[in-house]
Amino acid sequence: MPAATVVTPCSDDELAQISAIVDQAMRDGALGWSSSHAPTHLDMADRPVPSRLSTIDELRALAEIVGRYGRGSIAYAPQSAVQGISPEDRDLLIELASIGGVPVITQGLGGRSKVDAPTKAWIESRDFLDRSAAAGAPVYSLLMTRPLNGPFTLAGGTTRYEGVPLWNELMHASPDEKRRRVADPEQRAALRDAIDHPNLDPAKGSTLPPPFFASMRVSSSAAPENQRYVGGVIGAIAAQEGRHPADVMLDVAAADLDAVFHWANETPEWRELLKQVQLHPQMIAGVSDGGAHLDRDDGSEWSTHFLATWWREEQVWRLEEAIRRMTALPAAILGLNDRGLLHVGLAGDVFIFDPVKVDVGTCKADRDVVLGVERFRAVPVGIEATIVNGEVVVEHGERTGALPGQVVRPG
Repeated sequence: MPAATVVTPCSDDELAQISAIVDQAMRDGALGWSSSHAPTHLDMADRPVPSRLSTIDELRALAEIVGRYGRGSIAYAPQSAVQGISPEDRDLLIELASIGGVPVITQGLGGRSKVDAPTKAWIESRDFLDRSAAAGAPVYSLLMTRPLNGPFTLAGGTTRYEGVPLWNELMHASPDEKRRRVADPEQRAALRDAIDHPNLDPAKGSTLPPPFFASMRVSSSAAPENQRYVGGVIGAIAAQEGRHPADVMLDVAAADLDAVFHWANETPEWRELLKQVQLHPQMIAGVSDGGAHLDRDDGSEWSTHFLATWWREEQVWRLEEAIRRMTALPAAILGLNDRGLLHVGLAGDVFIFDPVKVDVGTCKADRDVVLGVERFRAVPVGIEATIVNGEVVVEHGERTGALPGQVVRPG
């Protein structure tokens, strides 16, 4: 368990140095700045990332610097982002937007309550977004329009249980230790209790919600005794057998540490509500942590999922509007007035796809084509080419070797 986070205000001299760096960056064409107090943001040694040790006054000072230039945006994840942004943090987001005179982008408006009470969470979030716009200090929220998902095994472990310390330890133990723990009655009882009481205190470590059993299925297993469970949902199996879902999952793993579990947070209620939520003008479709937690799910296929699901299948958008939501809208929010549109004199950035075929394709553990390391990787279908500044960089899934990219600055 990591030590409690201690926030020590920086000195006036240190704040002056930080401010000077941000001011120079804005003069050089920065898009603004981003920061986080979210309790899930830890480094590789389970220590809070540096931004979590900053004070709110430091954020106010940096927002003032952005205000001198009046361009770009401020991106900020407050401490309450995982649980659902608190009234105090909502006021802070509006304050930062007002000080900086630019849009503030956040995430996590509904937090955990998106699962427990999705409709109530959205009504409160909508009212907050509307209030920020009425105040002339608009806050925008990133919206994950595709479900979280991904396979894992007890043998390989997963980082999805960082918010349940005992389970996180289990996932990182040796194979023999894993077998011993899941077979030991006292350990099993402790694991049941731990999953029922995940960490909610940022001072004690990550508050990442664990995968919920209601949408976790047994994808595959080589063990004969597990065959009756393959394809089944852990929560449903537990209800049918009158057992705790953790016991079902751990019994499957005890018989075969390589049994594959697949979790997703999609429910019929989630899908129906999302049809409404994405229509709000301050919701930015798309969340991709392309450089983070590559071992589980980086969300990189959100754009093909958006087209295949919300345009073609659910018909929430016309095709032109769906594309605008992914291109021109976020570019405008960021202050990039030469991106996001096909227009004479603008950068020739083009994504060519077959509207009949475009889809997520495969999304699984694979080898990174550039670095050669194992990662969770999406390979879409129906994509013809990607063009950057008028040059084809990817055609039929193959890189051409062209590198026409340039540094992008706000107008």
